Amino acid sequence: LNINEKEKVIFRGSTLIMNMTFVLPFFIVFFGEKNVYLLSLFDAGNLLMVTTVVYSIFITNSNGVLDKLKSVLKSPLIIALIIGGILNLSGSRLPKGIEITIQNIASITGTLIMIALGAYFTPKFSKLKLSIIVILVKMIGVLFIGFVIGKILSLDEMGKMLILLGAMSPVGNNVLSYAMVTDGDMEMATNVISLSNVVSFITISILLLIL
Repeated sequence: LNINEKEKVIFRGSTLIMNMTFVLPFFIVFFGEKNVYLLSLFDAGNLLMVTTVVYSIFITNSNGVLDKLKSVLKSPLIIALIIGGILNLSGSRLPKGIEITIQNIASITGTLIMIALGAYFTPKFSKLKLSIIVILVKMIGVLFIGFVIGKILSLDEMGKMLILLGAMSPVGNNVLSYAMVTDGDMEMATNVISLSNVVSFITISILLLIL
C-alpha cells in the first residue's frame, strides 16, 4: 500500500482496538445483563492494549523502546488506572466534589467524540478504500488470534461468541483521541471509525440473528 507515515500509524492503531461499548446493547438484548461481566472481562484485555501498545504506536516522536515505555507510563490513561487501582485496594474514595466533576466530564466524552467525528468526517475515495482495508484486517486479525487462543484454552460457546463480537466490533474511538493529541491523520481516523460503526451495526445484527 502506498500510504504515508501518519496513515501507517492510524492503520496499525486501528487494527488493534475494539469498541466493545458499541457491542454492549446487542450483548444485553441477546445474552442478558447477568452475563455483562464476561464482556467486561474481555474488554479488560482490550483496555490494556489501548493504554500500552496502541498508545506507543501513536508516539512517533519517541526514539527507542525505553523512551516509548516512559511515554506510555506517563499516559493519562495509565496514571488514571494506577490511581483507580490504589483507591480500590485501599478502600478510599475521592472527595464528593471531585467525584461528581469526574462523572460529569466522563458523561460528555462520548458526545464530544461524536461531534469531532462529524466535524472531521470528509469521505474521499482514497481514504474510503484504505478504511475498508483497515476494517477487514482488524476483523480477520481478531478472528485469527481468537482461533489460536481457542485452540490453546478450549473456550466455551460464550468465549467464542465474545471473540466473534470483538472481531465484528467497530474500531475504538481512542484512535481519534490519540490522533488529536499527536497531530495524526484526523481525516483517516474519522473515516475509519465512522465506516466501521456502520459496518459493525450491520454485521453484528446479522451475526446475532443467525446464531
